[in-house]
Amino acid sequence: MVGYIWVLALALDTTSTSNWQLYSRADDVQVHFRYANGDTLEIQAEKDINSCAAAFLHLLEDTDRISDWVSNSRNATILEQPQPNTHIVHTEFRAIWPVLNRDMVTHSSWTYDAETATLLLAIKDASDALAEQKSTVRMTDVDGVWQLQESDNGSLNVIYRGQANPGGRIPRALARSTALRAIHQTFRVLDEVLLDYQRSYQHIPCEFADFSNQQPKSQ
Repeated sequence: MVGYIWVLALALDTTSTSNWQLYSRADDVQVHFRYANGDTLEIQAEKDINSCAAAFLHLLEDTDRISDWVSNSRNATILEQPQPNTHIVHTEFRAIWPVLNRDMVTHSSWTYDAETATLLLAIKDASDALAEQKSTVRMTDVDGVWQLQESDNGSLNVIYRGQANPGGRIPRALARSTALRAIHQTFRVLDEVLLDYQRSYQHIPCEFADFSNQQPKSQ
């Protein structure tokens, strides 16, 4: 699994614009999209924030706050933690009528490279881990990766790239606009939410400096 995660990281070449279309550059968030394998929507989002990488793992485990940062989410439950760096999670999403609510079951596994101060989190579909729920459409073919890299100046570069089959019969344009708005909103609030989790996680250190309230020096 570790080798697989780093292969995914190599694919996160944000300098390449091949086939990618710009959705938004608002709120310091860059969101791009493209269609892979015909009709599969792939999304990439990026933002530089003031945080340590370890905070992100604390946030992921605090499922009670899922709706505070993951747009359109309703609830999240950790079903299993087979390894210290692995979680199987059930996430529920609310939808606007007449679209039915959605859910997904995912297997996530992270690895941290101390030399480059880079955290990688790979997400794969794990629908077989939980039976489908009534009145809810199961999202499938989930595949994504988070890359969080700390810099010497204290900032954290956060990149997400992923895709999923929304299931059901949602029109392509509606599915695209909903997914793009959701990822933009998620990244927009991410730095604010992470402020509550600035501490080390397992062997991952957290050297966080909050510059948000510092006043400029007088000349």
